Amino acid sequence: MTSFLNEGGKYIAVGAGASRATKTLGLTDDIINVGGSNSNGIVKVDYEGTGLTAGYGENDIGFVYRPTWFTDTDNDEIVATLADSDNFFVAGHWKNNITAKGQAVIVKEQNKDVTLIGLEAGFRDHPDYLFRLLSNAIFEK
Repeated sequence: MTSFLNEGGKYIAVGAGASRATKTLGLTDDIINVGGSNSNGIVKVDYEGTGLTAGYGENDIGFVYRPTWFTDTDNDEIVATLADSDNFFVAGHWKNNITAKGQAVIVKEQNKDVTLIGLEAGFRDHPDYLFRLLSNAIFEK
């Protein structure tokens, strides 16, 4: 993977499993935080609104399934966070969700083309509103 990235490759991790694999591969030093396996729902998200998150804005929404968020992100560009309010979790099932409040949910490594997306941007046909995140991640320079 390191050779692939060094030769201009792009690595995109969506969700808990892919984010954990990114850590195992040594492509990130972030801490990967994960909610329960039965957790899912709609969350309020503050997107940067350009590049990777073009088409989205502050006070927007996202969908999580096995919610994933990132901490210790000093080496990253944070392009989206869960809203920093007690009611950031709008609907669904997620015990102890308050620990994720205001945390990074989409990050891009500063020194390599590695993107971590904690939202479920391609989960079945549920979050079609988030499909643009995938295309942005693929085609963003």
